[in-house]
Amino acid sequence: MISGYARTGDMDRAISLFEEMPERNLASWNALLSGYVNCGSVELARSYFDAMPVRNNVSWINMISGYSKRDFNIQPDEMTLTSVVSACSQLGYLEFGLWIESYMKRMGFNWMIIDLHAKCGNIEKAFELFRGLRNKHLVAYSAMISSCGVNGKATEAIELFREMKKA
Repeated sequence: MISGYARTGDMDRAISLFEEMPERNLASWNALLSGYVNCGSVELARSYFDAMPVRNNVSWINMISGYSKRDFNIQPDEMTLTSVVSACSQLGYLEFGLWIESYMKRMGFNWMIIDLHAKCGNIEKAFELFRGLRNKHLVAYSAMISSCGVNGKATEAIELFREMKKA
């Protein structure tokens, strides 16, 4: 019910039900975050985010999405982007994944774009991007080798490992 009210923008009813709940599971917190973000109330979403006893990938994506939609000046580092890429791939959140991709291109984190596509199952695009890198470093090779393994391409993973050793 909370999620339904939040989706339709009726945050008064959503919060009323939330406050009445004797136990609050993670899904109800995330429904509130999503509702406030979609209504443009990032500050209220943030207050609930800060009060959450436990957060998961959905919680973080809700907040990052809210801040990005409001053009807040956030500068995530490589570690943060790695977590976001992982969350996007696990949730299949392609729209936000594509926004992250354009951000990573601007910041020069090309190896992370490869990782994003590979983890989302688009191994062909990952290979295309990898082959286009001028300077293939250890992290880029590792991302591709791991991605090949996850996507059932053991032969390609071994070939990449050998290529990496030569490089």
